[in-house]
Amino acid sequence: MTKEKFLIEGLAGRRVLEGEVAVSGAKNEALKLMAAAILFKDKVSLKNVPEIEDVHRMADLLEGLGVSVVRPREHRYIFSNMRACATDLPADISKHIRASIVLTGPILARFGKVRFPHPGGCVIGKRPIDLFLEGFEKLGAQVKAKDDCYIVKACGGKLRGGTIFLRNQSVTATETFMMAATLARGKTVIKNASMEPEVVSLARFLSRAGAKITGAGTPTIEIRGGKLLASNGAETTVMPDRIEAGSFLI
Repeated sequence: MTKEKFLIEGLAGRRVLEGEVAVSGAKNEALKLMAAAILFKDKVSLKNVPEIEDVHRMADLLEGLGVSVVRPREHRYIFSNMRACATDLPADISKHIRASIVLTGPILARFGKVRFPHPGGCVIGKRPIDLFLEGFEKLGAQVKAKDDCYIVKACGGKLRGGTIFLRNQSVTATETFMMAATLARGKTVIKNASMEPEVVSLARFLSRAGAKITGAGTPTIEIRGGKLLASNGAETTVMPDRIEAGSFLI
């Protein structure tokens, strides 16, 4: 190294990359699959789950709600006993993870009510959640704000199908409403839906378990509500993280 330049030479001068790297499971899918476990009447088994802080916090949230979370070995999780799930999201954890908002859809769909604080975990501050609150109202729920928390209740204890237009495309909102509509009465239509691969993969996961979803991967998704989902012992692999794969390619 000199004052004028900094030179690194490797691979005998060859400008070639060689070898293999393992791409981790996608955080943006793993968190949604974990939340979707509340919609199931039996256990949900996941593998290729990334061992990151958000995943650990989501597991803590589910345990705080009464869900049994077992980690038989690294990157594998089993969720069960969703019947005992509470409907109040633990504030101490929710305020530190943005993805806690996705739990509201499954909880509201299954138990008819949910109470949660404004989700945190974002360095740019509080992100607006009006898309979620307005969408729940379109599904027949009443929304109230009290003591720095939101209380959402389905009229008659059950969500009903409706049409939701997302004025801003949102992956998280699309997935949250798709999960909520899975147990709602009648048909739900999500317009201007996000079309990311994670949305498509979540729809396939729910459909394999008995949900009736069409249009995932297009701007219009239709969901016909039905009964609780069942994995029937199947294990689901979290898709690879496309952002991580792209980073390696670059």
